[in-house]
Amino acid sequence: MYLIILPIIALFLGAEDKATNMEDRIAEFLAEIDEMTIELNEMNRIIETKQKLHDKWENDFRVYSKQLEEMKKDDHQYYSIQYLRDQARSEWIPLRDELRPMISVRDAFQLKLNEVILEWELTQETLAKLLKTIMPTEPKMYIGITISQTCESMIQTNTTSECPTYRELIDVFDNTNELVSGSFIEKDNDLRRDDNQMKNHWQFYPQNGYQTVVMVDPDVLYKRQAVMIEVQSSDFRVANVWADQSKQSSYVNGTIISYNGFSVDRDCTQINSAPNMERITNVIGFAISGCTEQFDIQPNVMKLNSTEFDKTDSQYYKYQEWLSQVIEDLKREGVVSEMVEGLSSKTYPDWFNNNVKWIEEGEISNVEFIDAYKMLVKQGILY
Repeated sequence: MYLIILPIIALFLGAEDKATNMEDRIAEFLAEIDEMTIELNEMNRIIETKQKLHDKWENDFRVYSKQLEEMKKDDHQYYSIQYLRDQARSEWIPLRDELRPMISVRDAFQLKLNEVILEWELTQETLAKLLKTIMPTEPKMYIGITISQTCESMIQTNTTSECPTYRELIDVFDNTNELVSGSFIEKDNDLRRDDNQMKNHWQFYPQNGYQTVVMVDPDVLYKRQAVMIEVQSSDFRVANVWADQSKQSSYVNGTIISYNGFSVDRDCTQINSAPNMERITNVIGFAISGCTEQFDIQPNVMKLNSTEFDKTDSQYYKYQEWLSQVIEDLKREGVVSEMVEGLSSKTYPDWFNNNVKWIEEGEISNVEFIDAYKMLVKQGILY
């Protein structure tokens, strides 16, 4: 076995405890989601009921108002329609003022529920990946080695490269029986495996005492059984050894970490290796272990220059700003409602009724109405 260390393995220490904690957190998320969903459904039910009433009275108000515009005051129905309009307005306006904060709170609550659902989904995904790392792994019996298409082309055209030939790989690593899995023939300036294998030839080996089968240039059917190692044409650099790991995890404390000449998928079915015979040897041992053996690969660490971060660009800051604005608007709406209700007991110019109408119809903002109201009070016109 190889007495070597893979730094990323340290991430899996205590993985069972982490998995238990994640399972508990997932259960908490589900309970929170259920509770919030019930509450949100009740909010929607109440809002829907009030919205229907609101829409009815608003429509009545618009209809009666239009009728009054087309009628003369000496019409015998004028004051009846006026009464119905005022009645509709007295029902509509309070409902509107009640609905606005309710809808704002409902929307904020829905946003919070969406965030909890997202956290639950991410935790589930993280747990699924973590469980893969702590599941017992059987040693792999079948190992396949190929070279990349780039290597094949360079060898075929006698181009100088770092690529090992199949001839070299066969001499060092292949332990198959040519009578069973196919002999090698000269082809494209190299040795290639001939298509003369026995049917299900890989089944021959466990029946004949083989612990591990390393097949260079395997056929398609063998590849389906094996951990495949593909030798690349040159050294390469990856953000993470595990190919499906987030690239964000390679950024830590102002540094970017990368690794040279080795990458593996999370299921331990495909490994890429630099074209170095020692590295390939170590990769074979890693593959045989089911990708659990410790592996020596030194990280490249690049320090980044610190940059200023404008918090106002963050989504969280924008959300907090929006929420603060909603709360402030709700406060202003409450002030405006109190001012309008209090006008019935106050003396003020007739033209100020336009402001009342405009605020009710959304033609002017709460701030504009409040400023106009305060100006009249300051000048002693409204008292």
